Amino acid sequence: MSISTHRNPWIARALTMGAILAVASLGRVGPAASQENGPESAQVAAGSSFTYQGRLVKNGQPVNGLCDLSFSLWDAASSGGFVNSNTIPTQPITNGLFTVHVDFGTSPFIGEARWIETAVRCPPDAGYTTLSPRTRLTAAPYALYALNNWALGGNSGTGGNGFVGTIDNTALTIGVNGTGALRFYPNANSPNLVGGYSGNYFTPTIYGATIAGGGSFFYENRVLNTFGSVGGGRGNQADGYGSTIAGGIDSKAVGDYATVAGGLHNYATGSSSGIGGGFYNVASGYVSYIGGGDLNVASTQNATIGGGYSNTVSGGQLIANGTIGGGVFNANSGFAATIAGGHGNQATGEWASMGGGGFNAASGRSGTVSGGESNVAAGPGSTVGGGGWNGGGTSGNQANGPASTIGGGFGNAISPDGDYGVIGGGQANAISAPPGSNLKIATIGGGYNNKVTLGGGTVGGGNSNTAGNFDATVAGGSNNTASGPGAMVPGGISNLAQGYTSFAAGRRAKANNDGCFAWADSNDFDFACGNNNAFTARATGGVYFVSAINGAGTATAGVQLPIGGNAWAALSDQNSKANFAPIDGRAVMEKLARIPISTWNYKTQDEAIRHIGPMAQDFAAAFNVGEDDKHITTIDADGVSLAALQGLYQIVQEKDQRITQLEREVASLKQAGPPDQPVNFSNIVSLVALAGVALLGLGLRRKTAQAV
Repeated sequence: MSISTHRNPWIARALTMGAILAVASLGRVGPAASQENGPESAQVAAGSSFTYQGRLVKNGQPVNGLCDLSFSLWDAASSGGFVNSNTIPTQPITNGLFTVHVDFGTSPFIGEARWIETAVRCPPDAGYTTLSPRTRLTAAPYALYALNNWALGGNSGTGGNGFVGTIDNTALTIGVNGTGALRFYPNANSPNLVGGYSGNYFTPTIYGATIAGGGSFFYENRVLNTFGSVGGGRGNQADGYGSTIAGGIDSKAVGDYATVAGGLHNYATGSSSGIGGGFYNVASGYVSYIGGGDLNVASTQNATIGGGYSNTVSGGQLIANGTIGGGVFNANSGFAATIAGGHGNQATGEWASMGGGGFNAASGRSGTVSGGESNVAAGPGSTVGGGGWNGGGTSGNQANGPASTIGGGFGNAISPDGDYGVIGGGQANAISAPPGSNLKIATIGGGYNNKVTLGGGTVGGGNSNTAGNFDATVAGGSNNTASGPGAMVPGGISNLAQGYTSFAAGRRAKANNDGCFAWADSNDFDFACGNNNAFTARATGGVYFVSAINGAGTATAGVQLPIGGNAWAALSDQNSKANFAPIDGRAVMEKLARIPISTWNYKTQDEAIRHIGPMAQDFAAAFNVGEDDKHITTIDADGVSLAALQGLYQIVQEKDQRITQLEREVASLKQAGPPDQPVNFSNIVSLVALAGVALLGLGLRRKTAQAV
């Protein structure tokens, strides 16, 4: 080929070219060998490269130097389709001549015409220049020899040891020592090829059939439909259009495009169905598949069984896409349902899922049983995580409510109206109520024999507890009941919270009224809260409130009701106090005397219930004590009273001293006899008054001592 334009100064001409060899055992056509080694023999193993020679001219002058050559293979003289390429860098060019080995591999050469397009780049060129026209590849003598002589190895005669062939009007037969082993039947559409046992058979009217080998007397392999294929084995039969049996024994690929990879007595009867292996498996559903195992049946559309024994994916026309991964005696009849494995499991709900275990059932739509034994997920979207076996017996869990969940355990149950109910585990727990009751979002964490009977109820665990109303809660313990709406029993034994939002804790506490709080200690007697919104506590060991501690955790503030006590005792330890200041008792008494004291009733109580005392504002203004001017602490009231008594005591002492002095004066007058002067009755009256005040002070001191 050559080109010459004003834009392209290059001219290239192909001088000689070798040919790709069609038969690998023929001699290689390659570059001439050196004289020392002699010419290359035709029996040397051939590669896929061939020799390509040419001459390059640029601007009318032969090229000398190193150039990069690129050869591309095409299926047309111009345009057409690209097939392959081969680049040879830094190829020496001498006087315009070059000789190279080009290798496009063997796959591009299937008997169709091919053309080579050459591109060249020689320094200082920056890019490749494509030359035209393309050069057409032609056959070399050895390739012609291969077409006319197809005997392979050994002697080519019928009596030799090599493979020989015969041609008649219908078939090409290749055999060993004259015995037929491979038959080639030409066809205008696609030839049929039959190997193996001479009795292997294909229907004469089909085309594209292949029997690669295998077969024996009475167990011949057969292809009965166009493009059917049997790879080997014996007694296999490809009935469907484009069906395939790779090997095995006595298997059938009946459906169009069906496939049996191997095994024994496997039947792929559904269109595009497949069986990987095993024996006595049947894939009859459209695009169904069985990976292996024994006696498995996939009879619905898109059904899949990975393996195992006697598993079944079945159903009506609307049931499809079921899957069984393996196991034994599993049955899947739900649309798009899945059984991963296990024994005797059933997935009958749409999109149901079975992880494994034994004798479980996922019958609710999108129901799931992860494993365990004899568990049932019957509610739509229900889930059972496992359980059902306690080591000595079987009692499966049952999640019958929509979107209900049982994590595990033994013999737990959620009724069909238990929407969104949850049982975490344990034994014999139940979420159930009469039909029509609202049981949504009920929860049992675990334990034994616990029950929730209305929606929102919760039992955390324990034994024989019951949450019997909306949003009622029993956290744990034994034989507790929360029967009021929103009622709670945090634990303990035999407690009852039956009032609305009531609370009962301890032992035998009975919160009978709405909003009632009942705490009972360990004494085995009922202790009831009988008023609405009341707080009751039985604590025969005392009651202790601590409002502050130090760095060691020791109480530094608080009150207590001692064992058997009837009054609060406030912490008044000197070590808990600071910033001491003396008090003037007379001043306190005087301030106290000026504070209004009245009787009154609280607005929250009946007006008949009277109290006596000062107002907190007056008390705070007078003494400046306490946390605020809205409260009077008992310890401050007591302190003011005691300080006032001390002031009064001081006054009484002074009066006592004055009385004593007056008594002495009176005694002196008696001893002196009648006075020369008349008696001063005003002094006598004063003396009597002072004596009266002294006696009053003595009485107050006695009362104060008793009060303290």
